[in-house]
Amino acid sequence: MGLSRVDKILDTDVFEPRADLVIEAVEDEFLVLDLKTNLYFGLNELGRVIWQALGTGRNFGEVVAEVCDNFEVDEAVARVDAAEFIGDLIGRGLVSKSVG
Repeated sequence: MGLSRVDKILDTDVFEPRADLVIEAVEDEFLVLDLKTNLYFGLNELGRVIWQALGTGRNFGEVVAEVCDNFEVDEAVARVDAAEFIGDLIGRGLVSKSVG
């Protein structure tokens, strides 16, 4: 997801992980298992923080704040990183934008 799409995500947007995914914490890695495709995705610490925030129903603005709190980065950097990661998750069919 390029920077041109970052500004299309609003702070109030909520993204939901698919309910049928299996989540496992294995040592230092956080794994998302997609049983439909038999693929798994290993998430780094940033990915874990974003994934867990999405899983609790936080909106994009709250996800950005969570990234800032956990990694002591500037909000602009956190916003780009979170938007790119969420865009990748959407592209892989792992999360979708909540309606309502």
